[in-house]
Amino acid sequence: MSVSTFNAVPSLLLRLSFVTKRVPYFVHLTSTPFLQFIKVLFKHIWITIILGFLVSFFYILFCTFCCRRIQGIIYL
Repeated sequence: MSVSTFNAVPSLLLRLSFVTKRVPYFVHLTSTPFLQFIKVLFKHIWITIILGFLVSFFYILFCTFCCRRIQGIIYL
């Protein structure tokens, strides 16, 4: 082991200890209700598929009815 790598080891250990101190923050971040909801969606993939169809259906309804009215108002 050369001198330069031997001197770099303590700084590397310091950086690792700094990173491990932040790990509980990320664990706390994954326990938020939104991320719990995403975990449930991935666990039950059929819920995700149904929600995707519903969102796309209402988006198509909105675009066919509301956007034409908005365009009519703009052209007046």
